[in-house]
Amino acid sequence: MSAAGRAGGWGHHPGTAARAASGRLETARAAVGHTVSALAGRVDRLPGVATFLLVVVPLLALYLASATYGPTQSPDPRAAATTAWQLTAHGNITLDAFEGDNPWFVRAGGRVVSDRQPGVAVFALPFYGLAGASPADGLSYAPAGVAAAVAAALAMGTLHLSLRRLAPPSGAVAAAYVAGLGTATWSVSADALWPHGPDQLWLAIALLALAAGRWAVAGAGLGLVVLARPHAAVVPLVCGLWEARHRRAWRPAAVVGAVSALGVAALVAYNHAVYGGWSISGGYGSEFTDKLVGATPFRFDVNVLGALVTPDRGILLHSPFLLALIPGLRRAWRAAPSWVRAAAVAGAAYTLLNLRMNRFSGGVNFYSYRYPLEGLTLAAPLLVLSYRQWVRERAWRRRMLAALVAASIAVQGLGAFAWSPRFVARNPWTASTIAEAALEAGGATTALLVTCVAVVYLLAGRRAQAGRGGVGAGQAAHDARRHRVGYGR
Repeated sequence: MSAAGRAGGWGHHPGTAARAASGRLETARAAVGHTVSALAGRVDRLPGVATFLLVVVPLLALYLASATYGPTQSPDPRAAATTAWQLTAHGNITLDAFEGDNPWFVRAGGRVVSDRQPGVAVFALPFYGLAGASPADGLSYAPAGVAAAVAAALAMGTLHLSLRRLAPPSGAVAAAYVAGLGTATWSVSADALWPHGPDQLWLAIALLALAAGRWAVAGAGLGLVVLARPHAAVVPLVCGLWEARHRRAWRPAAVVGAVSALGVAALVAYNHAVYGGWSISGGYGSEFTDKLVGATPFRFDVNVLGALVTPDRGILLHSPFLLALIPGLRRAWRAAPSWVRAAAVAGAAYTLLNLRMNRFSGGVNFYSYRYPLEGLTLAAPLLVLSYRQWVRERAWRRRMLAALVAASIAVQGLGAFAWSPRFVARNPWTASTIAEAALEAGGATTALLVTCVAVVYLLAGRRAQAGRGGVGAGQAAHDARRHRVGYGR
């Protein structure tokens, strides 16, 4: 080979090129890690109000851009939105003019009403009021879309406040963004007036109150959840009893139970006024209680499996970052304070109860999953501890989590912006909303998202070092504070 050829690089050994590429990759990783640590350091110096806004404002802008404002959505949120409009424009919940328009409009007491729970429609009332809803303008779903986006954004901001008790501010902000973008909070809760957005907000408030030992506030938040999801009454039951046992005092159970019971009482009173019977099921009748009692072990097991892995509704496919956190849950449990354990157990009880009395798919005409959202919100503190206790100890774990978070955001973003309801019967074991969204987005967009996930995997895993496991200054300071005062009560 000529000298010119060797000078041009043709004579380099393949191993040399590989080492050079590896060196460039390590340099890029170090640069990314330094930038991330510098940003985290700045966030760690911000007060709670500032980091709350840092979560809420960008998420709200994104949610408002992706929310659904027209009638092309599932009948469930449309039923709640119609009630909110009717109550604002006419001062009643009589929907005779809309009879036959929605499968969830039923006849009760000589009139047509929505069989959706009242807490969802009530949440949207201020938004319809601000929009000036009137009979002359006709039914609009736009205020309901805004209400959904606001509920989801406020829920993530409030959730981050409780996570600040377990991680430095930068970690709490990052976790809130993962919850807000990497789960169906984005594609479902923030998309339309489902019950899950308001539920997540009230649950986040209750979590913050539980962490502070403010039992009345926790009971109020959990009571509001019951107005949207009656079987969520299991959550204050578990949380109250758990904290009472942990503290060896009756007050947590008594106060949480008494205050949250006001929500149950309000729901029963509403159902009596509308449907003529004293019950919490209202327009649903005995359908779900019959399933709760009569469900076979096989049906329940299939429901649990379907909620986890089906291509249409599987939480592990639509939010795969959970796969990186599940192995650390045992360590997280050992380190968790009582309020974190109470919330996680309550979330698991609620989710399993829901799967016992309902189909895991949650219906049709929506993207991803929806029933696990309340349980995920309650489990968020324990998942944060899983990162702290397990993931952050190894670079490969951090790299894997970063890639799976990116994949989760890509999956949910596809649903939020690209997917359209099909309004046809579908089998959740064979259909795939992810595949449908990818086709709608186009090959170029999908390929770009896959490339971004790969780049995140390659660049993640290394941060500017300030202690064991790549812990930044804010994280190290938080660890020192934890050793002095603990995670919480």
